[in-house]
Amino acid sequence: IAERHIYTILAVYMTFIFLLAVSLNGFVIIATMKNKKLRQPLNYIIINLSIADFLSGLVGGFIGMISNSAGYFYFGKTVCILEGYIVSVAGVCGLMSISVMAFERYFVVCKPYGPFTLTNTHAALGIGFTWTWSVLWSTPGLIWLDGYVPEGLGTSCAPNWFSKNKSERIFIFVYFVFCFFIPLLVIIICYGKIVLFLKQKTQATRQSSASSNRQADNKVTKMVLVMISAFLICWTPYGVLSLYNAINPDLDYGLGAVPVFFAKTANIYNPLIYIGLNKQFRDGVIKMVFRGRNPWAENETTTTTTTRKANTSMSVSRLIGTTPD
Repeated sequence: IAERHIYTILAVYMTFIFLLAVSLNGFVIIATMKNKKLRQPLNYIIINLSIADFLSGLVGGFIGMISNSAGYFYFGKTVCILEGYIVSVAGVCGLMSISVMAFERYFVVCKPYGPFTLTNTHAALGIGFTWTWSVLWSTPGLIWLDGYVPEGLGTSCAPNWFSKNKSERIFIFVYFVFCFFIPLLVIIICYGKIVLFLKQKTQATRQSSASSNRQADNKVTKMVLVMISAFLICWTPYGVLSLYNAINPDLDYGLGAVPVFFAKTANIYNPLIYIGLNKQFRDGVIKMVFRGRNPWAENETTTTTTTRKANTSMSVSRLIGTTPD
């Protein structure tokens, strides 16, 4: 389908995806197992996201690395079906985890129905929902849509988005409505309400701490923009391509490969954004790597800046799921 040097470039790219996805998400999972402080209900959905990304990066990244090195899907039809199904389940679970994360943060921060505390039961229900939803929508690909078949340049497998059967194309359309557009809508609405809530709270506070609140508000707003932008940049090309396929299944396979490989970066950017911006997780991972020491830790014996940092940490922590340090 493509020239040899294209497969070589993609083999290097998938090696990069495989190593970073497994290491970054693996660090997060292990750090949580070792640090009791991180094991709290608001963090469980982040761990669930890391597990889904780890699984997708491990299976899809390794198989993509080997297959692109060979220039074709190297492992045969049975592994193609398994890889397509596992990566599909993990991918949808990751998307739904981000959506559930936004939903949980909205209830914790905005309290639309009064005081609310996220419990272990709430967190477990959210995690159960993400996996149930992903299995529910991924399983039809095993028995419908001609199963899971090679996509793009033929080195990774997915449901047959190129099907010309009318009923299967309708399913593809419904699939992306419920597994992409609705989760995206939830993310935008929930995080949008969080930002508006924090802005209104800052405007209502006409005291000496108002500047600190504005600082926290600005930081949260920037974080939300990064979250939504990363989601859109990574998944929109793939979603639009698949929906376009449902309307026009004669799309060139080579052109369809670009969004496929681009979407695989989600396994990397998720831990970088949702964990990199979370101080407790970041410290946990760094201390695990450096054997209990954080060489970049700030000097805790500060003076007047302590209160300002605490206020900023409070607002940001509520958004991404920890208590402030």
